[in-house]
Amino acid sequence: MMNLLMDDLLQDIFSRLPVRSIMQCRCVCRSWRDLICGSFFTRNQMTRSIAAKSGLMLHTTIYYEGICFFSEFFFMDRHHVPVPTCLPMNFSILNFREFYVRGSCNGLLCLVNRADKFIRFVCNPFLRHCVKIPDNLAYPSGRVNSLVCELGFCPKTQSYKILEISKWTVVVGRSQTEDRLEIHVYRLGDDFWKRIDCKVHPWQPQRTAENPGSASLVNGVFHWVNQSSAAFVTVFDLANDVFDKMPGPKAGTGRFSTGVLGNCLSIMNNHINVDVWVMKQYGVIDSWAKLFVIKITEPKWSVELVRVLDYQQEDGQLLLFYNHQVLGTYDPQKMTFKRIDIVGKNAWYDVVLHSDTLVSPLDFSPKYKLV
Repeated sequence: MMNLLMDDLLQDIFSRLPVRSIMQCRCVCRSWRDLICGSFFTRNQMTRSIAAKSGLMLHTTIYYEGICFFSEFFFMDRHHVPVPTCLPMNFSILNFREFYVRGSCNGLLCLVNRADKFIRFVCNPFLRHCVKIPDNLAYPSGRVNSLVCELGFCPKTQSYKILEISKWTVVVGRSQTEDRLEIHVYRLGDDFWKRIDCKVHPWQPQRTAENPGSASLVNGVFHWVNQSSAAFVTVFDLANDVFDKMPGPKAGTGRFSTGVLGNCLSIMNNHINVDVWVMKQYGVIDSWAKLFVIKITEPKWSVELVRVLDYQQEDGQLLLFYNHQVLGTYDPQKMTFKRIDIVGKNAWYDVVLHSDTLVSPLDFSPKYKLV
């Protein structure tokens, strides 16, 4: 009985540590290693890390004479240290610096090659575990104009999936072309991609500086909203791989994007101010409510370039990101913005919420392990 109590106490202590510290504890002795490597501990640690919402993955791209030179990745834990510090991330992907982030879920990153967007990896940067996604898709003969790649977890099937939406221009006559939309889903561990034929025409996300175009994942469902209207939300359910639509809030006109605040689906309207709408009860249309109005008081700031990353329930503040340059917190009550000074980052970067977990892609797809 005493040993069981000690094991429970140790697991509780270990689960509160950053992953890098947990990895060091794993090397202390065999009993600690067995505790940490168990699936029960992995799930508990993941749940605690996601609930803390303290991690950010920063991605910078170095340009030389207008040409992309290389990319760098940094992890920042804004809760564990007095001054947020960027920790450089590097692991054994061939030409790792040629990749950029296209999704983060439960500690896993989806990386896409900058030169060839059909070369993709799923990795855990802390464990240095990485798998290559099969590239055996049959695409139409033509030119790809846009490509969106999203990584998500489905709690119903306990599986990780990648959704890819690509828009192609193909030649249909001697001088005629037409646009075609190709939609595929890949489940981590499979040998194949599944082609999706949808009756609900999905919104085609546009990745710009103002709107990165990322889908918002809630309850195993991806969500997008049209930039010019929030009348409806396009959804993709990872449980059955189907598109659908759901009504959005009556938010008027503006510039819209989706997000996740406090585990709830949210819609931001960057217009005169930044209006933040939240669906308090998922799937209940009448639960849409405008919870926050962010008034931009920073000089020379453009409201279109403000992104709302997170809501911190402990102090009621919002985490904001401006124009790939400024990260900070906004107090809706006092209507004040406080910059977060980060040690070790470059001046220009992108950021995604990221949890440091022990989830390994090798547990789902060992045969695609990157050697």
